[in-house]
Amino acid sequence: MQTAVVALDVSTGAMLALIGGRDFEENKFNRAIQAIRQPGSSFKPIVYTAAMEHGLNPASVILDQPVTINTPQGEWRPQNYDNTFNGPMTIRRGLEKSVNLVAIQVLMKIGPQTAIEYARRLGLTHRMDAIPSLAVGSCEVVPLELTTAFGAFANQGNLVRPFYIKKIVDKYGKVLEQAEVSVKNVLAPQTAYIMTDMLTGVVRRGTAASIPGLGFNRAAAGKTGTSNDFSDAWFIGFTPQIVCGVWVGVDERRSLGYGITGAEAAIPIWVKAMLSLHRNLPQASFQKPDSGIVTLTLCDVSNKIATPACPKTRDEIFLAGSVPDTCMLHGAQRSTGRAQLNMYGSSRVKERPSKSRRTGMY
Repeated sequence: MQTAVVALDVSTGAMLALIGGRDFEENKFNRAIQAIRQPGSSFKPIVYTAAMEHGLNPASVILDQPVTINTPQGEWRPQNYDNTFNGPMTIRRGLEKSVNLVAIQVLMKIGPQTAIEYARRLGLTHRMDAIPSLAVGSCEVVPLELTTAFGAFANQGNLVRPFYIKKIVDKYGKVLEQAEVSVKNVLAPQTAYIMTDMLTGVVRRGTAASIPGLGFNRAAAGKTGTSNDFSDAWFIGFTPQIVCGVWVGVDERRSLGYGITGAEAAIPIWVKAMLSLHRNLPQASFQKPDSGIVTLTLCDVSNKIATPACPKTRDEIFLAGSVPDTCMLHGAQRSTGRAQLNMYGSSRVKERPSKSRRTGMY
């Protein structure tokens, strides 16, 4: 088993940590910048980023149900990690719980090529095919590129170019070489903030919810990833100051072992790294843009704008101009449970777990 760790200053791109493997004397291959691996579900935030700017929002409801997709290789029946189906789910919840079928259906709504365009915009340069499995990370990335891409979420949509050496001075103090900060705006700050807020939910309630319990209690956001057959385990996470990516795997691309996910293998390393990196930094919070973000109270049943008659509500953020309609389930005409069932379908559908080994990305 090997690991790679990359940590960058969010605003400048300065390299704060770079670990390419277990032991440099044993193997000179630098996995942080040279290993080309499948990202699994750590690619999903890029799909959802494209979706936020193509008519969807965090409260958009996707029906988590069995789907069959026709491909040139034949029919593909993707599964969730636990072989269950949850019925209607918001995009926010689908990201927090890393639900494959939600991500795949979102990708099909916006088109795989759209997701690829956003991936390229965020600096990913390796192989990507415009196929449905792209939603669950069937492409190729290197840890440095994927970590840099996530840094744009924390940096108001600005992508910074990483650099290793700040400056070189001679014995007289004369500066011989000095790095220049290279920044390119690749996302609207409002889109970056919404994605940051959604990825914060992954840490609070989702697949990365172990992070606070491991001792890291600062404002943090990120995404786990696990590729087919548990051969790659990822966590790419960030605070307002630092973005850090951790990959764990085997060079020969064989399985790490059944159940070894990004949450199991990568998050403990990420927490230890980030505790050290933040030791002398002040507490900070993610900054909301001055305009372009709307906060609304939604009905928990319909996921539409709540009325005074809605029994349970929650707040959600939206891009201005991309807000949902008003709830019609509550108010003057009380709807029945059957009406809600007709609106969304069954509230939970469960499939008998397969006896075969689970290999869904997570």
